[in-house]
Amino acid sequence: MFIVSSHCYLISDISPSNFIEICWYNFNKGGTYFFLFISGFLFSKVYTPDFSYFSFLSKKIRAVLTPYLALSAVALFFFLYQGNLEGGDLMSKIFSHFLTGNKLIGGWYIPFIMLIFFLSPIFILFERLNLYTQIVLIILSLACSLLIHAGKQGDNMFLIQNLIYYSPFFLIGISVANHEEKTLKLLNSILPYLIIMFFVILYIQYKANVIGNYRKSIFSFQGIDIMLLN
Repeated sequence: MFIVSSHCYLISDISPSNFIEICWYNFNKGGTYFFLFISGFLFSKVYTPDFSYFSFLSKKIRAVLTPYLALSAVALFFFLYQGNLEGGDLMSKIFSHFLTGNKLIGGWYIPFIMLIFFLSPIFILFERLNLYTQIVLIILSLACSLLIHAGKQGDNMFLIQNLIYYSPFFLIGISVANHEEKTLKLLNSILPYLIIMFFVILYIQYKANVIGNYRKSIFSFQGIDIMLLN
């Protein structure tokens, strides 16, 4: 729901202006975090009990990558026909079109999640770690994400930057799947504080005129990503 809602803003060209609209907009723009969390949770529950890398990867190539390549090829045909890829090195633009999906709304996610799938043995190793080590790695990766932000479409490091930025939520999903009872017990004890913190950060975003996701080049510094905290 959050993913669909956030993309509705893109195609409708709606710009939030007041406090309620900005808060609701920022709330919806965080949907990718939930999506990665759910993906990590399901990865742990469905695939890791009898994980086979080549079987897993072949299924994802058939079900995810192949349709993406087919649809991207159709889109590429129309872009070429309309002259939207003129100027510069055409082959590099075509390569970028497939690698980043930057000409399609939400198209970037498929190359990104395929990279996650290709790196799945690393996540299997993470799952085998004890809870304390998992928490330390999650905190360190989140700290990194707070600083690098999400990537800017068209940037050469876009795919790698998004891998670094969003991977912590995939890790959190895996960890929660392995420690459901402990997680639920912890959430029940701190839920009121999390709700208060959620609304406080929404207000901070409004006062700081933060609208939507933070995006920048990987090696520039533009402060802490408040959206991620929320």
